[in-house]
Amino acid sequence: MKAKNGEEEDCDQGKTWQPTQYANIVRHVPSGIYYARLRIKGKLIWRSLKTDKISVAKTKLGDVEKEEQKKAEAGFVKAKDKVLIDQCIASYREKGFRPAKPRNQKDVKPLKPATLAYYEQRVEALLQSWPGFKDLEVRHVTEKKCQEWAEKMRKDVAPKVFNHTLGIMRKTFEFGIRAGARYNNPASGVMRQSESGKHLILPNNEEFHKRSGGEGDGGRAGLAAALLVFFVSWHSHNAVEPRDAGRQRRGGNRTTKANN
Repeated sequence: MKAKNGEEEDCDQGKTWQPTQYANIVRHVPSGIYYARLRIKGKLIWRSLKTDKISVAKTKLGDVEKEEQKKAEAGFVKAKDKVLIDQCIASYREKGFRPAKPRNQKDVKPLKPATLAYYEQRVEALLQSWPGFKDLEVRHVTEKKCQEWAEKMRKDVAPKVFNHTLGIMRKTFEFGIRAGARYNNPASGVMRQSESGKHLILPNNEEFHKRSGGEGDGGRAGLAAALLVFFVSWHSHNAVEPRDAGRQRRGGNRTTKANN
């Protein structure tokens, strides 16, 4: 009788299955592959250890036991049908870009139109930065793939933009977890970027004198040039995203982020 992951089956040790010296490991005779046979909270679980070497199977058994235990503790129920990233994004959008599992009152508060538009931009940026991402099955996305995406993304965008896009990715996976496609979030281990401000660099006296045009025209042209130099330097240091501008005009000092 062929074993299937997570399904209860009897162990036909006579022909198909062969016991080993380890209580929770059996060998599939036709293929030579070892399987974990565990009972977690009363449920019999079969998992292929994907090796024909008993020493490797023994090493993998511990990881499988921990994973299945975590699933049981989290109340994980495996989805019957495959769940795509695109479906998770659709659920996230349908919920107004609010978390799949709200943790406080703030998480259920509707977002303003400008913020919703920004989230849509971040979703589009995520899909462009990872070609084919939306067509992937949620359960097939690995932590390694998320780390590889992050390394490339960090080189192309500002820290704040990267963090917001990472937040979108994490919350997308939350909807996959809720749908039963997987029990953990593969993007949770990706580190956020530091958003510390840039150091403002102004020209020294000699450079300032050259850029200001000296003392010609009674100093008026020089003063205008000097003010322009200062403005450009200040603006590059204090530039904000369009969605933050209105908030700053109202005197707010908090930024709504698309990440945790």
